[in-house]
Amino acid sequence: MTAKQDNERAALARLIKIAKGDTGQSRRVADFLLAWWNAGSCGSFDLTSLWALDRAIVEDMTVVFGLIGQAGNYPDQLDPALGQEFAAIIAQWRSACHPTSAFAVPLMTCATMRGTASFVMAQRAVSRTSR
Repeated sequence: MTAKQDNERAALARLIKIAKGDTGQSRRVADFLLAWWNAGSCGSFDLTSLWALDRAIVEDMTVVFGLIGQAGNYPDQLDPALGQEFAAIIAQWRSACHPTSAFAVPLMTCATMRGTASFVMAQRAVSRTSR
């Protein structure tokens, strides 16, 4: 692994750790990471959220943003272990995953099946019903 890849992995690990916290910064970092996982189902990231983050966190986000652009893959395609990490973040920050929610199946699908044909079909169905 190159020094750049080590830096990217370390930045991502720090962001995941922060996203699993319970602060306002944790919520913003979770929003950023989940926008990578699936912005359509898990929400998007408001760039003005950067204003409420510590400089070191913004620097890590900048590194991970570059990783996202270069990798051209979802997190669990880079490393299958990241799927578990992101599922934990979804469970913590997306209360809509609760089984009584109208969006429970699509969001749970987001956490478990993204990238599969079933997921794509579910996303298309959600997109059509949310318009």
